[in-house]
Amino acid sequence: AVHEHGGDSIEAEHLLLGALKAVPAVGDHLISREHDVEWLRSTVESDLRPGERFPTSKELPFGTLVKTALTRAQEEASAIAGQNIGVEHLLLAIFGDPRCQEILSTAGVDVEAASRKIRAAVQ
Repeated sequence: AVHEHGGDSIEAEHLLLGALKAVPAVGDHLISREHDVEWLRSTVESDLRPGERFPTSKELPFGTLVKTALTRAQEEASAIAGQNIGVEHLLLAIFGDPRCQEILSTAGVDVEAASRKIRAAVQ
């Protein structure tokens, strides 16, 4: 997502967009019936801070919050019977990022309810 939207590092918003793109059904855990995944994706995209676009061959560093989110994702996966890290674990970790919480809340997502749904789905 960072290559599409620009930026000099991979941030939590990029992980969220990547998760929505890779597994569209993930959006079902996040949105109400009045909206769809495309609507959520466009809402997140509109909140991204634009930056320089780089070729996909260029490696970009993880932002500080993404490093923290990846550590949290591993903890989430370990807490659920030592599973490998999946998209669901990344989402649970991303939900801990204040910027993503703000974006999702603005988009009408109940982060606590979404977390419960995702945890129930992966158990």
